[in-house]
Amino acid sequence: MKSQARRFRLTVVNQVLFVLGLVLLIGLAGLVNLNERNFDNFAQEEQQFSYLNYERQLGEFVEETMDYLRVSARSHLAQVDFNHQADDRKLINYWRNLYIYSHLPILGAEFFEESQEVDQHRHRFGYSKISERAKKVLLQNTEEQSWVVDCNPHCIVYFTVTVERLNRPSLQAFYGLDAGRFLNAFPLDLDSHHIAISPDENGNYHAVYASEAIKGNVEKILELVKDYDLNQNLHHIDYSGRNFEFRVSDVGMQSSPVYLIKISDITKRLAKIESIRQKNSWYSVLIISLSLFASLIILRTLLRRVSRTIRLLPLLAHSNFERFRQRMALQNRRWFHDESDDIGRALKRLSHQLENYESDLKGRALELEWTANYDALTELPNRNFVAHTLQKRLITNEHGALLLVDIDNFKYVNDISGHDVGDELLIKLAEQIKKIVASDHLVARLSSDEFLIFGPDLSIRHAQVLGQRINVMANQLRVAGSGIIHNPTVSVGIAVAPEHGERYEDLMTALDLCIQEAKNRGKNCVVTYQQDLRGEDFKQQHYWLEKAKTAIGEQQLELFYQPILNNNSQMVQHYEVLLRVRDSSGGLQSAYPLILAAEQHGLIEAIDRYVVQCALTQLESNMAHGHLCRLAVNLSGRSFCSEDLISSIVHEIKMRKVDASYIIFEITESAALSDLELAQKHIQALKELGCQLALDDFGVGYSSFHSLSRLSFDFIKIDGSFVRDIEHNPNHQVFVRALVDIAKQLGYQTIAEFVETQNIQQATIDLGVDFSQGYHIGKPAPASQYWQIDRTAEVLLLSKDQESSYE
Repeated sequence: MKSQARRFRLTVVNQVLFVLGLVLLIGLAGLVNLNERNFDNFAQEEQQFSYLNYERQLGEFVEETMDYLRVSARSHLAQVDFNHQADDRKLINYWRNLYIYSHLPILGAEFFEESQEVDQHRHRFGYSKISERAKKVLLQNTEEQSWVVDCNPHCIVYFTVTVERLNRPSLQAFYGLDAGRFLNAFPLDLDSHHIAISPDENGNYHAVYASEAIKGNVEKILELVKDYDLNQNLHHIDYSGRNFEFRVSDVGMQSSPVYLIKISDITKRLAKIESIRQKNSWYSVLIISLSLFASLIILRTLLRRVSRTIRLLPLLAHSNFERFRQRMALQNRRWFHDESDDIGRALKRLSHQLENYESDLKGRALELEWTANYDALTELPNRNFVAHTLQKRLITNEHGALLLVDIDNFKYVNDISGHDVGDELLIKLAEQIKKIVASDHLVARLSSDEFLIFGPDLSIRHAQVLGQRINVMANQLRVAGSGIIHNPTVSVGIAVAPEHGERYEDLMTALDLCIQEAKNRGKNCVVTYQQDLRGEDFKQQHYWLEKAKTAIGEQQLELFYQPILNNNSQMVQHYEVLLRVRDSSGGLQSAYPLILAAEQHGLIEAIDRYVVQCALTQLESNMAHGHLCRLAVNLSGRSFCSEDLISSIVHEIKMRKVDASYIIFEITESAALSDLELAQKHIQALKELGCQLALDDFGVGYSSFHSLSRLSFDFIKIDGSFVRDIEHNPNHQVFVRALVDIAKQLGYQTIAEFVETQNIQQATIDLGVDFSQGYHIGKPAPASQYWQIDRTAEVLLLSKDQESSYE
């Protein structure tokens, strides 16, 4: 798509600042909230302290008054005797001095002894009578309450003092003080005033005392306090844009309450507190701003260096390691160091490591490239290099000749003297070829025993001369082996471009045909490609080679089974597994030409592995359905000599958990006797599983009876060439009889092949052969024809009319 939604890009600096700002903002909110709580707590504590201080001051003021009255009473009344008239003069003088000279606004006093009745005569001075209510309250609560205010009809503060006298009853003194003058004497702050109010019978408040400064606002105050519960000691009231604090103390009696209210103007104090709050908030905002600014300076410097480092990283991707280190060194020149310098140093170390790693990779890449294109033994170009090079040169219509040099019977050098001698032969031959050819010629090793030479602009005649020189040179080469001097010969094929082909593949096909023709001529010769080499035989070989490559993948292979009769019990006890292949028309035919092509081109192991797997699958099915019969599977000589294939077969049998005693592997004499030691090893591995072994086509190969005694076979299959005319050929009868006798002595059982008539069958029985196999016994057929019904004999009768097709 041409247009895509662009993602919002937020740099690391902005991200960090955003997160930091958010954290600081949360911190600011928490700090402001904490300060608000602290201020509220402080204000409450200050109010509480102010109230307690006010109560303390009021208590101290009252206590000072009480102390004055107490001292005065004790000093003047302790010796007074109320029963002597002479002492009355002392009381009058005391009252006169107290009233005239005291700083207290005393209105009256009353004295009596505690032994006197309340209603008896007493000594009174000043006003006519002290409030009986106040007197009663004070007498009942002398220890708890020593003063009280009574505002009926006038507000008077009453005090009581008890004077203890020696040998006489205690004296009780009551004093009445003018409440207004008394409260005026109480020291207050400049912004504080007193007012005393009392409720009337209707519950309405009226002022019984007010400070001089607020007398003009009494009505307003009474209007304000009527909505508040005066039993609470603290109230805040806003009036006319100012803030007032009302502190209430109940100084009256329960029956006649009097509320003393201290009115304080706290407008300035609240303004000061609010100012402190605002300053604290601005201070917090300033601290956050400075923190953000400092963080911005520090982070931008740090992250700018990180960003520059990130922009330098592509230099590492482009292998500019030295330039990367130089640029990193320039930005590290600072007075102080931080984590970005650690990153820089780590990246420098990384650049050195990457540089070394890249150098190693380049070296290994060159090694791999050399290994992919050159032969490690002769140091010549290999097939891959030749194919790539010649394809490019042939595309440009370059002319030249190709010579394919094939060492005759090279396998025997390795088998007889070992691979070290074979390698020495290859090295010497490669050196001699390079000496013979021109400097502009391409010399390569294609396979284990093949060399290729390409001479640009080399004619057929000159190529033939070069081929003859190489042939002669090889005949003169000598290599010492294990007790033998190897004198190799070579077959040389010649093809010319573009006369014999314009593509590399076509020229290589022509060279293969030349080598094949050289082998047909007896080897050790030079063959130049001619068109008649591409005959019908070549087409058939090519057809079966392609068929061998694709038959498994395209599911063109099918297994047939041929019964083998036990001549003693006259019962079929096992079947030989035979391979069939579908031709171009879809019909099934013998796989013999396919097997030949597969053996010649190294494809036989894959086919043998496929046959074994299919046979094991059929054996599992047979045993699951109660068909207990053995299956005999053929292994080619190359497969039987393969360590990997034998290991794979052993693993397959173990994995499937089938009864290995129902498996027979058939191998030919050439496979068993070409490498006796390896044959013994592989036979032992298979027999340890419980498998049985059969030696196939005995009599047409080495036919070494001595070797038979060294190999642990279970069956010997007599080749059909000795069986098909056994009733007319006495020599074959002698051979078969001798083989049967030897086999019995060695503990082997014998199987006769090509039993096609009743007479042959009878002859094999007469000669003592244990088993018979052939069209007379039964023709090869698919598994479905043998194991879908119980009676095998009926299938054998049905198969009599099929055409002969035997591997």
